[in-house]
Amino acid sequence: MDQVYIRPSHLDDALEALNAYGDRAHILAGGTDLLVRMRHDGIYPEVILDLGALGELRKISRDGDDIHLGALVTHRQIEKDAMLAGEAGMLVSACHQVGSVQIRNSGTIGGNLANASPAGDAVLALYLLEAAVHLQSKHRDRWVPVGEFITAPGQTTRRADEIICGVRFKRLPPDAAVFFEKVGQRQAVTISKASAGGIVRISQGCFQECRLALGAVAPTIIRLPEVEAALAGSPVSPQVIDRAAALAAATCHPIDDIRSTVAYRRHLVQVLVHRGLAAMVASAQSA
Repeated sequence: MDQVYIRPSHLDDALEALNAYGDRAHILAGGTDLLVRMRHDGIYPEVILDLGALGELRKISRDGDDIHLGALVTHRQIEKDAMLAGEAGMLVSACHQVGSVQIRNSGTIGGNLANASPAGDAVLALYLLEAAVHLQSKHRDRWVPVGEFITAPGQTTRRADEIICGVRFKRLPPDAAVFFEKVGQRQAVTISKASAGGIVRISQGCFQECRLALGAVAPTIIRLPEVEAALAGSPVSPQVIDRAAALAAATCHPIDDIRSTVAYRRHLVQVLVHRGLAAMVASAQSA
């Protein structure tokens, strides 16, 4: 079977091609997922739609309080961006821990979303930033909250004729403290056994706005509304942090797999949430 390779130079041309080929087309962005699957899993796409020439999807910009990332923005771009370091530090920390430098130079934020892995580091950060995903086809243009976009491991609400064009989220206020923690098989270049992240504001000795999320312990990234509610308004103290970490471990439902066990993942969740909250408190108190 002949393989069709298309590398459009404009988004409109890409949308036209995807409208014509639909689910027969496999989209190529950074290639860190598709090329591996082609080499090791024997996947042979009938049509490859390479988005690499779409410079319009490689931009990082801010419009008022909204930050926009094109789908082809790489993890390395995010890691090195000064604006994002100050206004979306959670995402910068997460992207810094994605694979190796070579992977971060190639892997894209759009590809990480399309892969829809519950262990996706950047995806966890986007959940915490309450990002919306921009989907575009020849006939429609829509925004979907990231928590609704990813439905299961490897599954999203993207339709066959749609391209992930980017994401947007609100910049964090200057007094927001953030953390991102993960544990894998190795110290670096590893997939998470469990990960945790948080965004917290502390005022007058109490936790205020709190957002917490976990990765690799459920079919998708999960937020922790019970823990967030328990923290909000509570005094900053070791006892409160202890209770929040224990509640986080109790409310997640991990599985046994080749990377870890249920019991160890629950233990990791408690450790990571405790470590992250304690570090944020220490940072806020020293500021």
